[in-house]
Amino acid sequence: TQINAYYTMVIIDAYLTNGNGRCWGAEDIYNELIDNFTQVQFMLAITSFTHDKIASKLQFPYA
Repeated sequence: TQINAYYTMVIIDAYLTNGNGRCWGAEDIYNELIDNFTQVQFMLAITSFTHDKIASKLQFPYA
């Protein structure tokens, strides 16, 4: 359970941005990893906006 939560947060965090903009070269990989989320991981991703690190990234428009 903890690994699922950690894995999901890392993927969502990296997908949003590393703080220096989007990583265009890795976007296809992130999309594939997210497409392969289990139902539990998907639900964790949906609620990830409640985590400070993710929430802070969502306040800025996608570049």
